[in-house]
Amino acid sequence: MHEKFRAEFFEKYHVRAVVNFSTLRYELFESSLSPVTSIFYQPRPPAPEIKLVYGVPKPSPLSQHLGAIVLDGQYVKCCVKLPSLVELEM
Repeated sequence: MHEKFRAEFFEKYHVRAVVNFSTLRYELFESSLSPVTSIFYQPRPPAPEIKLVYGVPKPSPLSQHLGAIVLDGQYVKCCVKLPSLVELEM
C-alpha cells in the first residue's frame, strides 16, 4: 500500500536508523490501530556507504522491571541499503 512512498523516501533522504515498535504498540499506545515505527533521517541524499541500523525492541523481564523500552543487541541489524521497511523482519 505504501511501498512507493517508502521507496521514494529512502531514495531521497539519508536514513540512519529505523526502530520498529510493532511488538510494543499496545504498551505504548493502548488503542493503537497500526504498528508504530520511528525513522531517524537527515534531509539530504542518502550516503550508500553508511549502514542503516534497524532495531525491534521487544517486551522482556528487564523492560518490564525498568518500565522502559530496552533494545537488545540481538534485535538490531545493520543494512547497506533498504528500499522499503517491509523487507526487514526480525
